[in-house]
Amino acid sequence: MTSDAHGHEEGFGCRPTVIALGLLTAFVVIAATAGISLALGSNCDGICETAGFTLYASALPVSALFAFFAGDLPVAWPLDTTFWVIASFLIGRYAERREMTVPAAVVRAIVVALVYGFVIGLFLESTAT
Repeated sequence: MTSDAHGHEEGFGCRPTVIALGLLTAFVVIAATAGISLALGSNCDGICETAGFTLYASALPVSALFAFFAGDLPVAWPLDTTFWVIASFLIGRYAERREMTVPAAVVRAIVVALVYGFVIGLFLESTAT
């Protein structure tokens, strides 16, 4: 890496991206598995159904959009994987620019994903009933 006039290093390594991708992968696997299990459970109503759709939509955002427009609960894993790989790159850059730890930036991204999941989950829940 080279330094600029202010002594800051230029360039971007892959370590923040890999750390972010690893943490996001753990979130996606756990949230998608729990969300689909809850949402498709036969005894799941009310808050259980809301939690299931929220976890499903936050872990698989592209699949959730397809579910909203097409129905059912599809898993468009290639598109969701592409989304999370791009997100991990952006999160790594965000963490470096803000001089924060990558896990802190990932937690922020997960909170945003959960809010998105809750909102789209409410729409999925209303169309499922």
